[in-house]
Amino acid sequence: VPEKTSMIVFTGTTSVGSTVEGLDSVQVKLGDNNHKVVVTSPSGLKNTYNFKIVRPGSNNTDILSITSNHGDLTLEDNVYKLSVDDSDSNISFTVNLSDKDAKVIMDSSYNLQYGKNEITIKVIAEDGTEREVPIEIYRYKDIASISYDEDEIILNIEETVTPTYTINPSDTDYKEVTFRSEDETIATVDSNGKITGVSNGVTYVYVISKHNDKISDWIKVNVSTTKLISPDYTIWRVGESENNLASVDFSYVIGANDKTTIDDFFTHFENNLEYLKVYSNGTLVTNQTSYVGTGMKIKLVIDNHVYDELTIIVRGDNGTVDKPGNGIITSTDYATLSSILAGLTVKTPIISLLYDLNKNKILTVTDLSPMSLYIAGKATFTNLNGLN
Repeated sequence: VPEKTSMIVFTGTTSVGSTVEGLDSVQVKLGDNNHKVVVTSPSGLKNTYNFKIVRPGSNNTDILSITSNHGDLTLEDNVYKLSVDDSDSNISFTVNLSDKDAKVIMDSSYNLQYGKNEITIKVIAEDGTEREVPIEIYRYKDIASISYDEDEIILNIEETVTPTYTINPSDTDYKEVTFRSEDETIATVDSNGKITGVSNGVTYVYVISKHNDKISDWIKVNVSTTKLISPDYTIWRVGESENNLASVDFSYVIGANDKTTIDDFFTHFENNLEYLKVYSNGTLVTNQTSYVGTGMKIKLVIDNHVYDELTIIVRGDNGTVDKPGNGIITSTDYATLSSILAGLTVKTPIISLLYDLNKNKILTVTDLSPMSLYIAGKATFTNLNGLN
């Protein structure tokens, strides 16, 4: 009989008066089935008919669907596939077969490693035909944290930098991030994390996981000129230009009048005032009402890092880096200039700068005159305007 036949019915015709046993419905099972029909004549003679009913098994191993405790699997290129989350460390399957008499051989559940997991289940058809079914489960590895490798960066205006960051774990499947600047008027950030300074100030730039926006980190962005800049004073840097008076091996700033306090001195710079410091013989001057003197240094200090420094020169105020002046033009300074002009004192590059009182780029007795008049209170001398 055809496969999947479950019942057959026997019918027949006999001689008049005969009786028949076995003309009825017969349940048919897989394989060989035996049935007997007995015919008895009126005289009592019997004829027995033996039937062998053969029902072949189905070779159907077709799968209608596979579901799991984490969702339905899809068939792609003869492979059943599913992606699961980091938290899904175990999976079990329900297989819906086309033939209810076929069987599935598989474990009750499977442990999942991160990445691709290859599993094979077996379908056995009614006739014993076997089919191996490949299953591919991809378990994503979640992102735990993002952290910038630095806490703060300092930029000049229009300077760009791309700070590095670390994603944990390093082999997560979710490495895509976005970036955001808290204040784009101070600093901008592009899709690659490149930060550009826009204007002086402090803001924060965030790196954010695309997979989970609750996972992020920030870096402090301090946009501040990292060189000392003054629109009022003259700044000369070694290697950047030629000195007008002498070849010197230090960078300096000149232009402050005598009796210029540190507070007032700072106002002549474009830098953020909180980053400006004055040092005398290597020691920080904390009294902002103190005068700046020749040989002192102004430094640009941000987060304890010195980005720039210049030696201060106050014309007429004699001093050196090791022994800075007091920022006041006195008769002692006059005496020193007289000694230099007389050849009794060595003329150093810094002296050549600080005693050029009339700003004619050479030291002569004509520099003594404005100093004596100034000390006597008969003239006003400024580094900005010369002798008045």
